[in-house]
Amino acid sequence: MPIDEVYNRTVGRVQSDFDCDRTILVRRLAKQAKSIPETGFFYNKYYNSLISVDGKKSRWYMEDLALESLEKTIKARLEFARDFYFQSTRPCIMENLNYDRIYMKQSISQFGYMCPVSWKVQKKFVNCTHRIENCVLYKNFFYYFASPEERAIFISDPLKFSKNLNFSHERNIPKRYRYHKAAEIISQEKALMGHCPVTLKDEERVEKGY
Repeated sequence: MPIDEVYNRTVGRVQSDFDCDRTILVRRLAKQAKSIPETGFFYNKYYNSLISVDGKKSRWYMEDLALESLEKTIKARLEFARDFYFQSTRPCIMENLNYDRIYMKQSISQFGYMCPVSWKVQKKFVNCTHRIENCVLYKNFFYYFASPEERAIFISDPLKFSKNLNFSHERNIPKRYRYHKAAEIISQEKALMGHCPVTLKDEERVEKGY
């Protein structure tokens, strides 16, 4: 809400309401302007629990919006509790839960931040780091997805995308390198062709292999 609108709404209560006194109000608005961006950034980054509200709307509009958000969160948590009980066969949707995102980093799947559906069906490497709301929890691992459509495909048959994975090392996880990084890797591999990698590693010299 613009500051001018705050002053206009409190004109009639300057003499009767201590909070509307101009000296007090100026200090409160200055404090708010300093603290709210930092607080909002924290909750939006770690909990994704902020909703934009037009301060010029009526009080009833704000109450309806708050109730609607609460209903979504309560419904999502009830569904999560049900799905978590049957977690061996049913993935848990994490949307609208407003949970601490640090938990997602503690038990990420072997796909990392890549969409398993895009990788297995379309042969595309799609990084989904910024699409946290499309995440699901399945057998104590978090899976990321490019969109709700890919998430729905995974939920319909999770074993198809989570069983018999052969990512034996982090380097085997599907990734899309930038062109200059890929060129560096290719040039290094070419440089070792026909030469002993053990000698290069241990003795820091290049020697022709046999």
